[in-house]
Amino acid sequence: MGEKENKTGITTFVMRGKEYVVALRAREDLLVPHTLPGRRGPPPAWTPPGS
Repeated sequence: MGEKENKTGITTFVMRGKEYVVALRAREDLLVPHTLPGRRGPPPAWTPPGS
């Protein structure tokens, strides 16, 4: 791989029966999840204007 890129991914995961939305960031050889405060479950679906 060449240059390091500062990228973050948004995903969901389930822990103890609850679904959480998290941001995943790469740190060295690990993926580190950061829970997003106030979010439970997946974000609402986006619909284009005028639909």
